Amino acid sequence: MNSYDSFADDPASPEYADYDPRHYGFAGTSELMPPSVRMARILSWCLAGLGVALIVVAMMAGNRDLGAAVGFSYLFAWLLGGVAFAFGMDGRTVQVIGVVLAATSGFLCLGLMAVGPLPGLAGLCLSLAVGVLLCKRESTAWFLRRRRTA
Repeated sequence: MNSYDSFADDPASPEYADYDPRHYGFAGTSELMPPSVRMARILSWCLAGLGVALIVVAMMAGNRDLGAAVGFSYLFAWLLGGVAFAFGMDGRTVQVIGVVLAATSGFLCLGLMAVGPLPGLAGLCLSLAVGVLLCKRESTAWFLRRRRTA
């Protein structure tokens, strides 16, 4: 047995008896991300991508003021897209930050609806969907899971 390995070289040894490759150290939960968290992650990335696409369209149309308004309104959506990479971690903090960023992004997209209904309404709907998905019971159970230390 190597001093760096915790298991013997023989996979049939009794040390491998409790090993399940789908269960990476989380006590009582599976490692598979629930569908609500997975969908919230995908929608967060779509929301961030929508903000970038809208800025590109506004700049190609030559409307710098619209591009600046979209950039300000989708700032929290980009932060939410970054936080979505951490949805695989445990801890309630990631969930709370995600919900707060989704709510703030939706609120700012309400102001963007004064400029044009499409960019603001799309951002509002996606932000609302992310916030609702992160508040579901299965999402909360996912973020509250604890890693096994032994």
